[in-house]
Amino acid sequence: IYSLFTQHASWWCFRCQRRILPVGDHCAHCQSDDIGSFTHVIEPFPVPHNWPIVFVIDPHPRKKDAIGWFAIAPSDDVYLIGERETDGTAAEVAREIKSWEDAHGVYPVRRLMDPNIATETNDKLGRGWNIRRAYDEVGIRCDLATDDVIVGIENVNELLKPDPRTRKPRFQTFNTCPRFIHGMTHWSYDDWA
Repeated sequence: IYSLFTQHASWWCFRCQRRILPVGDHCAHCQSDDIGSFTHVIEPFPVPHNWPIVFVIDPHPRKKDAIGWFAIAPSDDVYLIGERETDGTAAEVAREIKSWEDAHGVYPVRRLMDPNIATETNDKLGRGWNIRRAYDEVGIRCDLATDDVIVGIENVNELLKPDPRTRKPRFQTFNTCPRFIHGMTHWSYDDWA
C-alpha cells in the first residue's frame, strides 16, 4: 500500500516527483540535478514541548491494541514518536498508556480511536457497553477517527513524498517504532479489496 515508504536512504527527483536511481548526480528520467536523498525512518530527537501530540489507538477485542503517539510540527509535518502493542482490560491498557506518557513527558492534546471497533457492543458485558465507553471509564477518552480508507491512504502517500522546501518527507517515524516500520513495508491488499 505504501510503496514509497523507505527505512533506508533513497533518492527523489523533485522535477519528476518520484523515487529514482540517480545517474551521477542527475535523474536518469529527466536529467534534472534537482534530486535529494530521503528516508522515513529517523533517529529520535527531543520533541519540543509546544508541538501537539496526537494519541491514536486501534483497539481489538481478540488481539493486542495498537497504539501510537504522533507529534505535529509547526509546519504540519508528522512524526511517529512512540508505539505500543498491548492487550488486557481497558484498565490494564490505560495503565500502560499512562506509564509510557509519564516516562516520556508526553501529554496528548487529542486522542483518536478506530471507529469500527470502538462502537461495537457486547450485551453480555452490560447494556450500552462498547470499547470506547470502557476506555472512557478508565480515563482514556477518545474521539472517533475518520474512517475513509481510500482518503487516508492518499493522505499518507502525500505525506511520504519529500517536500521541495525542506527536502525531507512530511511524515517520518522514529527508529524506535519497529512494529510500525514493519507494517509500512509489508501492508498490502488484493485488487478485489
